[in-house]
Amino acid sequence: MQRFFLCIMAMAIAIPTFAQIIMGKVLEPNNQPAINARVTLFQDSGATFLEVRTNTNGDYRFENLDVAKYRIGVAKPGFQYLEKELAMIGSTLVFNIQLEVLTEKGRWDIIMDSPEPLGGTDLGVLMPNGNIYYCHNTKDPFFFLPKQNDTASAVGSIQVQGCVGPALLSTGKVLFLGGTLQEVYGRAPKG
Repeated sequence: MQRFFLCIMAMAIAIPTFAQIIMGKVLEPNNQPAINARVTLFQDSGATFLEVRTNTNGDYRFENLDVAKYRIGVAKPGFQYLEKELAMIGSTLVFNIQLEVLTEKGRWDIIMDSPEPLGGTDLGVLMPNGNIYYCHNTKDPFFFLPKQNDTASAVGSIQVQGCVGPALLSTGKVLFLGGTLQEVYGRAPKG
């Protein structure tokens, strides 16, 4: 029995396994390497999200991937964001990317008036339904409803605690880790 087990183990070790790889080069419009460009690889389902930076030659590489459909995104300041869908077929996929100069510098639009002063609140949590959960403190959190350009109350707490370090759980609930136990934020009183 031991010999049979050892034989099976030896066969398993001897069978080659091929890791799936997506790799390539990112170039600027002048065909120079795009150094330190951010390259992301992800699945729409959220099952995979990976990020690497290009090296001094503009090269990137993702290894040990499952055979699947992926989206690849490339970002570098001063250049248009690029995103493409890729299908992993063989063991290695080479995908080279040519960046384009940024033509739309972007803009800020005010899309809501907050129902409360947010002060130092610099975060919102994008919920699975597309609404954004804002929490300055645990007494009066609220949702921003982008489709309606409106807000809605969220369940709060009778105890005050700042909202820091949010995590969106798979259940759709938001967990906050830390925060101060005071209602008024800003400089500490003198004395």
